[in-house]
Amino acid sequence: MGNTKTVFKYFTIVQQEQEERFLSKMHAKGWKFENVNLLGFYHFSRCTPEEVSYKLDYNQEGLKNKNDYFQMFSDCGWEHITDFVGYSYFRKSGKADEEDIFNDAESKFDLQKRVYTGRVMPLLIIYFCILFPQLLRTSFGVSTTSIKMDNIFANIFTVLNVIYLVMFSLFIFQWHKHEKNVHSDSKAYLAKYIVLYSLIILGFVSTGLIYYHSHKSTYEIKDTDGVYTVDADTLNKSLSKTYELKKGDVIDFNIKMDKGFLHIDISPEDKKSIFFADYKNSKHDNFTIEEDGTYNFKISGRHLKSKIDVKIK
Repeated sequence: MGNTKTVFKYFTIVQQEQEERFLSKMHAKGWKFENVNLLGFYHFSRCTPEEVSYKLDYNQEGLKNKNDYFQMFSDCGWEHITDFVGYSYFRKSGKADEEDIFNDAESKFDLQKRVYTGRVMPLLIIYFCILFPQLLRTSFGVSTTSIKMDNIFANIFTVLNVIYLVMFSLFIFQWHKHEKNVHSDSKAYLAKYIVLYSLIILGFVSTGLIYYHSHKSTYEIKDTDGVYTVDADTLNKSLSKTYELKKGDVIDFNIKMDKGFLHIDISPEDKKSIFFADYKNSKHDNFTIEEDGTYNFKISGRHLKSKIDVKIK
């Protein structure tokens, strides 16, 4: 077996303690931590299995004065290993639950404040200035590309929004866990967490409502006297109508658009489309059939308010 090993592992900014335990367990198995990269690959070298405590510190001020910063830890028996995205990695012989850089509640809470300032604040700025506005735009706006791409982007930003909210929830929970050992008797402390947890709940509820309303459809279908009519107050889905047609038949459709995006697709059964078009304005259009067969006429809408009349001539 080789003397080096690479392990893929992903930890979020709220999983510092889990990361520390992971590195200690690897050392106990005979693999000493060397470094980690942005892709989540942890690099180890073979060593004698032993109990070693790994700890992470996030201290941007300390890194500005590296010599003094690392010497302070060295004087306490901690070996500096590497630095990664603002975190400094240290280890020291001894059981993981007995050796710690932060020996009191106040110092542990100070670490959380440094992480909040250096890592969480930029994420909050990204969330409120980019991610949430993009969620609203892609969920309720209409682009000039296609319904499919609009839906893809709306779903992507919905998922990203949920991921960020989960991450913020975990960080607030971790912050709460450490601060309650310092300021638990403060009324301001209690009020702050009532507000923070309420905001997180509001974020999840808002995301759910945005998703629901951006996918909701209200429409009426009539199929009388040879005319297939879709009268949509809001259409955010696809509707299909199957026809048995002969060569020379004309599919005639009249579109009265109020708002939104409409896509019409005509395809023979189990074959590729022979006609497709996008509409953002009222229009009268038609398509002539060139071969006998079964044809599928599909209407797809995004925030569509329109009336479409389809008939065969």
